Amino acid sequence: MAAFIQETGRSFPNPIGQSTYKQTFKRPASGKYRSHGDHSGPGTDYQITFQNSGAGSNPLGQDIVHYIGASRTVACVDYCDFGRQGIYRWYRPTKRDHHYSDEPGLVKEDFGNENESWQEVAQGYNAQPRSGKPVMWVMSKQVTNSQPLKMYYSYWPDDTILTVGSATPSAVGEGRDQYKFIRTIGYVFTSESDALDFKDPNEDAVPIYHYKWQDPNGVTYGEDIDNFYTIDPANEVNLSGGPISPKASLDGEYVYQGIIGYCFTKDSPVAPVESVNDGSRIGPTGNGFDRSGWYAYNNNRFGSGRYSGGPAYSYDNYRMFDPVSYPGFNGANPGTPGLGGWGNGIDGVEILDANANFEWFYGLNGATKAAVPRYLGFEDSYDTQFMYYLYDTTYPWNGPIFSCQYVLNNAPCCPTNSNQPCVPSYSFHSHFYEIRQDSWLTSETRIKINDGDEDTNACFFEIDTKTKRILFRYTTNNGNAFERGQKLNGWDLTAVYYFGDKLKCGLMELSGNGNDFTYGQSITSETGAGALVMAGRGIPNKAAFCGVYEFPKRISYYKVEVDPNALIPHRTLDEAKLKAIVNNKGEIVKIKIINGGLGYKNPTLKVIDPRVMDDFSASDTSKFVKKWSPKMNEDWKKAIPAPSSKDENQEHIENTYGIFNIKDRKKQGTTKNKEKQVFREAEIEITRVDSLGSIRSVRIIDGGSGYNQSNLPEVFINDPEQMKFKSPTTDSGEATIENMGREMADAFDGVGDYVPDISSSEGDNRSGITGSLNEVTQGKEITVPDSYIRIAEDSLDTTSHCFNIKQDCINIDASAMVSTAMPDEEAFSVVSQVSPGIAKFEKESMSQVYQTTKEVDVYNQDNSHVYGAFGKSNCIKTGQPKLYNITRWFDMPCAYLDAGSEKNLTQTLPNIEKVKRGGSRTAADTEKAYGYMPYKYCASNAESASFKVSLEIKGKTIGAQGEAFMNFFKKQTKPILMPRRKVPKSNASGNAKVWNCNDGTVEGRCYRNPANSADIIFIPIGGDENTYDYNSAGGFSEVGQLQLWMGSNVTGTTSSSTNNIGSGGNISYNALNVNCGSYPGAECWDTYTRGSGNTTGPLTVYSGYDANGNGITGQRWWEITAFGRSNPWCTSCTSGNFSGQGVGLTFVNDVSVAVNPQRVDENNNMRLGPYDGNMTVRNYLTGSTTALGRALNNNGNPFFDECSQEVPQGRPYNVGNSIHGDFD
Repeated sequence: MAAFIQETGRSFPNPIGQSTYKQTFKRPASGKYRSHGDHSGPGTDYQITFQNSGAGSNPLGQDIVHYIGASRTVACVDYCDFGRQGIYRWYRPTKRDHHYSDEPGLVKEDFGNENESWQEVAQGYNAQPRSGKPVMWVMSKQVTNSQPLKMYYSYWPDDTILTVGSATPSAVGEGRDQYKFIRTIGYVFTSESDALDFKDPNEDAVPIYHYKWQDPNGVTYGEDIDNFYTIDPANEVNLSGGPISPKASLDGEYVYQGIIGYCFTKDSPVAPVESVNDGSRIGPTGNGFDRSGWYAYNNNRFGSGRYSGGPAYSYDNYRMFDPVSYPGFNGANPGTPGLGGWGNGIDGVEILDANANFEWFYGLNGATKAAVPRYLGFEDSYDTQFMYYLYDTTYPWNGPIFSCQYVLNNAPCCPTNSNQPCVPSYSFHSHFYEIRQDSWLTSETRIKINDGDEDTNACFFEIDTKTKRILFRYTTNNGNAFERGQKLNGWDLTAVYYFGDKLKCGLMELSGNGNDFTYGQSITSETGAGALVMAGRGIPNKAAFCGVYEFPKRISYYKVEVDPNALIPHRTLDEAKLKAIVNNKGEIVKIKIINGGLGYKNPTLKVIDPRVMDDFSASDTSKFVKKWSPKMNEDWKKAIPAPSSKDENQEHIENTYGIFNIKDRKKQGTTKNKEKQVFREAEIEITRVDSLGSIRSVRIIDGGSGYNQSNLPEVFINDPEQMKFKSPTTDSGEATIENMGREMADAFDGVGDYVPDISSSEGDNRSGITGSLNEVTQGKEITVPDSYIRIAEDSLDTTSHCFNIKQDCINIDASAMVSTAMPDEEAFSVVSQVSPGIAKFEKESMSQVYQTTKEVDVYNQDNSHVYGAFGKSNCIKTGQPKLYNITRWFDMPCAYLDAGSEKNLTQTLPNIEKVKRGGSRTAADTEKAYGYMPYKYCASNAESASFKVSLEIKGKTIGAQGEAFMNFFKKQTKPILMPRRKVPKSNASGNAKVWNCNDGTVEGRCYRNPANSADIIFIPIGGDENTYDYNSAGGFSEVGQLQLWMGSNVTGTTSSSTNNIGSGGNISYNALNVNCGSYPGAECWDTYTRGSGNTTGPLTVYSGYDANGNGITGQRWWEITAFGRSNPWCTSCTSGNFSGQGVGLTFVNDVSVAVNPQRVDENNNMRLGPYDGNMTVRNYLTGSTTALGRALNNNGNPFFDECSQEVPQGRPYNVGNSIHGDFD
């Protein structure tokens, strides 16, 4: 195989790379369907093509190492039977159905005969696990001893069944209690032994266990059956029976049924790529291929023309390319028929066979031009689209390294007697020398982005033979990973980046002086994680790059601490989706559970009309204020009347204001018919949450009124985190508030005999006073809502939240209210004379009481102001997080879990205790999760950009003659780089056989494949300049050019013979002297060509290439046949009027070499390239929104699941990757 892209992946698919654009469509079967002649006609299949730049164009480019000629696709490279398919699992809690698919998303086909809206049904399913990883891996195609794994689905009882082989459900069909066949989702084995030939050495085949839940009460609206399949019962819940105990038995509702087959736990690390481009198909070309039917030749040899006026367009003249300038002809050896007038309907001859196109465009040396890459092709990428490319350069050759093509004549055999007329014949020969794949060794591959120029927008890593990096693929990690600071193969790991399970590979940065790696090498981390090396340090035949191109942005982010125990949407919680149904009266009459969610503990519901403002949120502390505020006097409404102002934009609805849980409910609303009515908020409650935390039923207490059918209310589900707050205790000395209260109670008891009105009994006022003040002393404990995320780093900056209410809107005069109520010192001194206890209290504590009442009065006076709670300022100031500014998402750190010595989120807050939730994950007190949240994001307005990728290869021939050939090759004469030439646009009068097209940014021409007219072949413009040539323009004589091939085995001079050629005349040719007797004789190309007498040569010779690109058997110089003679160089002419010996050289059509021999280095390594390519990056919204969404969901870097460069120690924070992780 030629050099090729072994693997490539992107963080999100390109628009034209998705299945919609790649699917096969069918043309109408009607005979009236109009189709041009190159289509296959009515009723046939076709695919979407892009023809705005010409048929055959790839306007968004193509990922390919491009060699000229028709691209050749190979279905599989290696381990072709090891391809696996991930099986994804979903759960629909409202209908209790576990669904399975071979696609990571649900589509209409998955639900077959569903009687509901398939979009609404799909919304009811939650991925298991929440990260969307496959739950098992099956074979992607049928291999030895495997059986199809089929999926069936029934809309009633909303159940999915998997069967193996020929097995089917008990009832197949589309009605109730029948199962419809959906599709085959993969292939499994019926025994563990059958899977052994297809498993990795470090893994085992595992059973697929079947469980079943069936409602003991029979059919209950579709909840009666759920078939369930797993390969890991130990991490499942609610199971009973079977050979393995579950993580949590719960009610044991799913009963073991047996094993249906065997599969694998992960993708195969040696899984093949579906298809790769294996170079190109050369030809047809060469004198070894019969081209007599290509053109409408005129073979009349007499008249005005080449020989005393012979015809211009004979088959012989085509093969000679009209080398001599005669009147009416096209000049000396144009090299390419298309430039020499061939195929031109005006002054040339019409093409009869599309096989002529390759030579017409490239000439006889087109095969040599196709030997090495022309350019690196790329499909366009998008802003913030992470990607990786892995190149294989094991054998970079696609064609011959050297070619020689020439025309011989038998003029030396013509008699000199003029009475014996002689017409010489011609013999046409081609020799193409390919380096054998078993005789080539790539010793080094280098890759460069932008030729090493700095581009701050291109965030790429180059991974090749010399870089201190490796590209790897996990085989096992089991929660462990490769981390910074570990040792590996003698190297220190300085950074580890894992691209995630979707791309399935990662990057390690190395430092120090370790050992070289090998391709496919198994490596193990210090913590037990396993991986395979794919490219990097010391691997000669692989090169890769990975990274992302980002247009310059303005991104601010801040660090957060995430509660490892919390319910986090999409990580530890599947969000429920509920839909309110409103009748014509504006009342909510039904709450439809679209998705019951999973992982809820104590959820509550809230119905919010989108037309009315509300203060509802998951961490709304105002709810706590309403619940725990002291009882207020009912006269509060006189002091603070409820506002009556209306929303100017929606006059039919008044703003909703809430004050201590009391609302003005007389709000006006409208129905769908715009009828005025009172708006009243609905009240609903959750009545059932199952053991998995799924909402199963909801009750409407009050349907409310004023809701609109055209703008349905939103139903929000809230399950806030909870924490216990305990107010701090006072000083534990004798002067505590508790002791003060006890003393005051004693004092009042003492004066009871004298002042009965204030007398206090032990069980009444005394206990009330001491109890309440004791609570103040010890601190009150309450449970309040909490958030799972907090700012981890504060800055010195503040944010002001200001109000614009006038100061005279609220004025409560509470000044001196408490002080006035207190007895003055004179009055209290009278009482103190009655009791020693009161006297002691007056002496020791009363001064503090008076001081406290004054402070209370000052506080009340301050709060009498409308902004009294805020220090009489109309603004509230809050702290700001410490912000970090970057210009690309690539620089954002990853979230991580740090098992350090400091306590976590709630453990470090004074007087706060996190409420442990039953069944939820419990992190250690010192385990902290950190992440990073976007604060501000401003995108670029640039439209597109591009970056350059260059690939360079070093290698040599090996084997018994490998070193000798390299020494021979580097002694070759320096060739001339073929100049860029103008490319013809048409080869037929009135019919363009070639038209303009492009491959992304590469301009070219296209023509139809002669083997399949529906296939179009792309030709890049300027296809010659990567090839070297020896021709007369470089000062080489005809014999000199032949010597480049035969070496010193041939010498010759230009000789002129007078021969009787019909009517007489002279013919010029080169007389040759050939070293006959021993072969191959002097050192030449055939010295190193494998054949009879040489079984170790590194070269193979061909005489041409057929229409499929296969080489046609060639001959070494002494093995050719011409004029009825073998080895005509050294044999006599014996037929007809001919006599004598040898042959004459008419001319050499071509001597070409694919690479410059001068580029062989001191170690005899041949340098190939660099071969360049440009990738266009488009600034589409797709990339920007995807990156922002992933950054929010990941709590950090949107590209990497692991990036340990910034964190000396720690593990990635990837909650949500395991099934039922909330039961860990």
